[in-house]
Amino acid sequence: MSGSFDARPHRAGGGEPLYFPSEVRVLGRAAGHGAPRKAIVGLISTLTAALGYPGAGVTLCLVSPARSLVLNRDFRGEDHATDVISFPAQEGLVPEGFSGYLGDLAFCPQIAWERKGRFEKDFGGEAAFLVLHGLLHLSGRHHDTPAQERALWRLSARLHPASVPFRSELGRLAPTPQR
Repeated sequence: MSGSFDARPHRAGGGEPLYFPSEVRVLGRAAGHGAPRKAIVGLISTLTAALGYPGAGVTLCLVSPARSLVLNRDFRGEDHATDVISFPAQEGLVPEGFSGYLGDLAFCPQIAWERKGRFEKDFGGEAAFLVLHGLLHLSGRHHDTPAQERALWRLSARLHPASVPFRSELGRLAPTPQR
């Protein structure tokens, strides 16, 4: 697909992963103050372990609003940009103890910034919550029914505190300086 995000940048021709499944990769750049790659890797590693997937691999790609729009339209059929989109590598609920490749996340800091305050007051906390939400989708959890939505929110509330050590650095994803 010309000019769009490769939903599986970790694969060559659809074959085996090009790196160890337990690797967490951050691709792309954030407009503004840069990508706190170490904090993103730490956050994803901490949250995947808390979900019961220690050592599972994930790629997070930082994307622009224009790229988010294309991804959301092409893969979800929705004609608007969004803050985070998940591309699971596995079908269904991923079993606890899984240490393979969970999938890819496309995260748009600009859209997250425009919608900030929905989940957290500070932008770093909001960004961490959105990454957690994407990881929950990679693990096969969804909010298609009221029961699924309640379960997803309960799990989010239980796991989100693990993001505290990374929130300050994640604030650097904001397009303007955070005070």
